[in-house]
Amino acid sequence: MLFSDKYSGLFKSLRPSWNNFRKNIGTLKTKTHVMNNVKKAAVLDRQERMLNFSEQPCIFIIGSPRSGTTWLQIMLGAHAQVATTVELNLFEQYLIPWINSWKQSVARRDATGMHQGLPCVWQEAEFHKYLREFLSRVYLPLMESKPGATQLLHKSCDNSFYISEILQLLPESKFIHLIRDGRDVAVSMMAAKQTIGEWGGTAERAATLWKDHVIAARKSQQYAKRFIEVRYEDLIENGPGTLQRIFGFCELPITRETAETIYTDHEFSKMKRKRQESDHRYKRPEDHYRKGITGSWESELNPAEKYTVHKIAGDLLNELGYTSGNWWATSQLQRLTLPWRYRFHKRWGQITAGIRSTGKIMLGS
Repeated sequence: MLFSDKYSGLFKSLRPSWNNFRKNIGTLKTKTHVMNNVKKAAVLDRQERMLNFSEQPCIFIIGSPRSGTTWLQIMLGAHAQVATTVELNLFEQYLIPWINSWKQSVARRDATGMHQGLPCVWQEAEFHKYLREFLSRVYLPLMESKPGATQLLHKSCDNSFYISEILQLLPESKFIHLIRDGRDVAVSMMAAKQTIGEWGGTAERAATLWKDHVIAARKSQQYAKRFIEVRYEDLIENGPGTLQRIFGFCELPITRETAETIYTDHEFSKMKRKRQESDHRYKRPEDHYRKGITGSWESELNPAEKYTVHKIAGDLLNELGYTSGNWWATSQLQRLTLPWRYRFHKRWGQITAGIRSTGKIMLGS
């Protein structure tokens, strides 16, 4: 029997398997080609989103520290279309120093004719493009980590001072200003200074911080369609209804039932027990959450502290409808003595500060 005759049957039996193998190889190549195209498309899509990041809808929660901004951020972040994380401080710690350095270089060039710094090699539009790219590199991974997210939520109280800069880089931004009674804020700040070492440790410092942040944040009222003012007290009294109003402002769909579920899931006692943070990977400091109530200033501020808050922020408290008349005094005696005590302590503080300063100069330190 010839070799060809002997093995021809075997070759014929293997031919279908060989053909199937070639077919599978072809299919695999096709699938690989498709996957490569998909990956390329994803990369191109991401690059396009980075280039067009200025069109990304962003929500900024602004206002004074200790006004419930963390609580509001966590509740808004529970929406399926909202992506958020911890306070990144991108503007106050990174972008604003860069922007200020650019402005200083331009001012020095215009005033002295000296050419130094980035304005020598970049136009302002290129500088802003770089800043937007920085923002996109930070924010896009955050958006991608929550499938279905369409809006980005950022919370930092110091952003109250940078509204115009934010809108310059992210013109589609909206601002939610959360306001809380400045007297309750002062109590919370003073307690927080003792427990976690942050914010104002005195009534004077706390009232100043509250007033400065609120006045700065309220300037964004000039961008009427991009600004909403919300009271902390309304969140306490009618949480679901207030949340619906906020989500509506942000153009995010929400039902009353869902709003109620979000509010119930984030009751203050639950968040305090969990030390809940806006990003599930982290926890808030042990004493971050305090009482979460309104009106505690009445029992926790002493008469002198009440008058100090009135003296510094009384005009704004009155404008916002939190106070009227001599709210800080409970008797005629207090109305007479507290102003005098305030002026005395203020003057005495100036005298002692002057003495310390003179002593340092004399000692050469």
